[in-house]
Amino acid sequence: MAASKSLWKRYEIMWLVLIGIVWGTIVGLIFREQAVVLKPIGLIFINLLLTIVVPVVLISITRGIASLADLRKLGKLFVVMLLAFILTGLIAGTYMLVITSFIPVVPKGVTLGTGEAPTPPSLEDMIVNTFTVREFYTLLSYRHMLPLIVFSILFGIALAMTGEKAAPIVDILDRLSSVMLNLVKVVMYFAPIGAGCYFAYTLGSLGAKFVEVYGRIFLLAWVFSPLYWAIMYTFIAFLSAGTEGIRRWWKNILPQAFTALGTCSSVGTLPVAFSVAKNIGVPDYVASVVLPVGATVHMDGAAMGAIMRITGAFALLGMTFTGPIDIVKALLIAVLSAAVISGVPGGGLVVNALVLSLYGFPVDVMPLFIAIALIGDAPATMVNSTGDTGVSMLVARALEGRDWYKKKA
Repeated sequence: MAASKSLWKRYEIMWLVLIGIVWGTIVGLIFREQAVVLKPIGLIFINLLLTIVVPVVLISITRGIASLADLRKLGKLFVVMLLAFILTGLIAGTYMLVITSFIPVVPKGVTLGTGEAPTPPSLEDMIVNTFTVREFYTLLSYRHMLPLIVFSILFGIALAMTGEKAAPIVDILDRLSSVMLNLVKVVMYFAPIGAGCYFAYTLGSLGAKFVEVYGRIFLLAWVFSPLYWAIMYTFIAFLSAGTEGIRRWWKNILPQAFTALGTCSSVGTLPVAFSVAKNIGVPDYVASVVLPVGATVHMDGAAMGAIMRITGAFALLGMTFTGPIDIVKALLIAVLSAAVISGVPGGGLVVNALVLSLYGFPVDVMPLFIAIALIGDAPATMVNSTGDTGVSMLVARALEGRDWYKKKA
């Protein structure tokens, strides 16, 4: 009895979300389009997560950087983090290129209907609006997560430079951080209902369209994407701390993985991600920077999804995808896709617009793109979110040495 209570307490968030996913999957598959009536309840849960994530990110990043006395270490943190983000994105894209060469998204002779493509933003607007906003109050929205992260980093650096005079502010941030962790627990108690309704609605919205193409997308998204995740991040955990890193990774990562599956939101999963990183032993100052930044610009699942779109569109249009230029361009777009999509539900639709605009594909490919976004959103989010925690372990190894997990946060 005591052992079962301990198991429940350790994986409480995972069990809560898993309960919702199981019944939501059953309801979605049975009732299909009728499951849309559950959409409002599911969105309430998602909105609660997205509401608390703004103060969580603002407080955690500012506190983490402000408490770091050695700003040179902060520079090293960003270099290692960004290199890891780019490298894992390239590996994810290359992996999916290899898989789709054996299991094409679109088999020969298959054609799909047409759809309307969204209008992509200009490059200038994309750059400016990705990193900045015009008014301070607009920072307080999950829709402007990267500008919020930039502001939090700058604010944290300013506090660190101020020194002792800023100590009371840093102390308040530390206390608020503890409060936010409890707030996360309160919201997650709604997960069995909220995550279930959201999952039922998501699956139900697919309708009865599981023809061969959709089956292949399901196979690539739900089998081969998690396979990449299991192999790649077990290896990264090993690089971070040897066999102890692997043990800590698999002992603690499941609550975050199931929360990401249930919410389809990297940003919405952030509160749980902080708790998981803490249990693994990642230093606070590392997790408080890597996890929020990663939730916005590091998405291996999105990179794999972009490759699925590109190779699928080539096959659908009867075009050959074999040359080195095609491969290099596809990998660059995959990394770019991972860096610009939002961490909120439905971010895959942004990748649709990006790939469509950069390749100049006709709107005939949009039904395929939408299917990939819908079917692959949940597993891609799982890969995206947990991948950030894996990178945080690698950054901790680079900054704190081999025994980083033994040191106090």
